[in-house]
Amino acid sequence: MRRSLFGLIPVVFCVSLAGLVLSACGKSPPGITPAEEGALEMPASDPHRFYVLNPLWIAPATQMFAVDGANEKFLALMDGGYMARAAFSANQKEIFVSESYWERGTRGKRSDVITFYDARTLTDTGEVPLPAGRFVTGAKKHIFTITPEDKYLLSMNVTPAFSVSVVDVADREYVGEIETPGCTLVLPAAPDRFSMICTDNTLLTVKIRGAGDYERMRSEPFFSAGKDPLMDQPDFERSNATAWFVSYAGMIHAIDLSKDAPQFLAPWSIVSASEQAADWRPGGTQMIAANSAIGRLYVLMHQGEEWTHKEAGTEVWVFDTKTRKKIGRIRLPNATDSIAVTRDSEEPRLYALSSDESVVSIFDALTLKAQGEVDEMGYYSAFLYVAGD
Repeated sequence: MRRSLFGLIPVVFCVSLAGLVLSACGKSPPGITPAEEGALEMPASDPHRFYVLNPLWIAPATQMFAVDGANEKFLALMDGGYMARAAFSANQKEIFVSESYWERGTRGKRSDVITFYDARTLTDTGEVPLPAGRFVTGAKKHIFTITPEDKYLLSMNVTPAFSVSVVDVADREYVGEIETPGCTLVLPAAPDRFSMICTDNTLLTVKIRGAGDYERMRSEPFFSAGKDPLMDQPDFERSNATAWFVSYAGMIHAIDLSKDAPQFLAPWSIVSASEQAADWRPGGTQMIAANSAIGRLYVLMHQGEEWTHKEAGTEVWVFDTKTRKKIGRIRLPNATDSIAVTRDSEEPRLYALSSDESVVSIFDALTLKAQGEVDEMGYYSAFLYVAGD
């Protein structure tokens, strides 16, 4: 069943700039309960909560929709600065937003900050400036993140030199900048450690020892960008510190980052010879999702010629991560740009975001049956976040 963001009741929208929560001119949106002094309060998060991030591309603000995935119900909308990215505390009680502002809206002095938000009221509780700036792009999800145990926030920079800004979460202090030449994407493997993929086909691992004190280690090359590049939108499972990459040709590269040195699992193909002949290949914006608790891997697929890796998908192919066999496929109701799967094992959900239709289709991640839809997810939204991201 398709659920509209606000049902069938026409409303005139008012946005609270203090709480950054969408209200219907004083009335609480569905799923929201009034709190003290007119603030709005969401229910506590659960494993099926998901967020849709809409960078708005050419607009000076970013939108992020909070949705109850179990009941296909819109919860709230919060605003962020230009090309913002989000990260979430382990207990889902705080949201951290990396964002940029200009004092005259689209010109003037630029400010780059990480803002702290209460995840139930969506009110800001403080911010930390980023002296080195931040990487402003609409194309990548894993450029801002938080390490396990909520120790550090990590924000990628391109100035054009590559580096990562580090913020101490507990003290709300800027720790410093770590040079990461030629390396992109930030994958938080431990409270004091993160990894990045590099232009020489290696993986960089950084151990943070303190302000200005860190250790860097590069692996041997583990893929060939010249022969079969990796998509730069991996899925990262915090629960077991595993990064899942898919290549342009459909090779899966899984990396276990739970130890001091990365463990590269043997790559495997998701596309048979006959499927290759039929031009099946992965693509989209956020095209791979994993849930190791149930041993499933989901990949967004389409039929197209070489270099169509950004095209929206028409199907999701489902694989058993132990046998590496395809065990199902979902024919999607809309051309889909991004997918995400919840991390729970009891009733996991698969979310499929269609940017053109502004709708998220919801599926049972085990039976692959359609559960419903939530629409009006903003103009050309890009990224999905689930609890555990």
